[in-house]
Amino acid sequence: MKTINLNETFYNITHDDPALREALIEFGFSPMRNPQAYNTMGRIMTLKKALEHINRQVDELKVYLEEKGISVDFHE
Repeated sequence: MKTINLNETFYNITHDDPALREALIEFGFSPMRNPQAYNTMGRIMTLKKALEHINRQVDELKVYLEEKGISVDFHE
């Protein structure tokens, strides 16, 4: 099980995990598909703020990732 701190940046969370990055993009973080956005906004936007920006909840993300076969535990 992967542990994810919601206060970490999108970039830090996904840099070493391309499958997680792709799953998050499909979940609703579509601007992060663009390499320039990923390397700029992804380095400053926390996952918590990104979820607020797209009006989604952590529980929704957890269910979505589990459906994709990615087991995660979120904390702050």
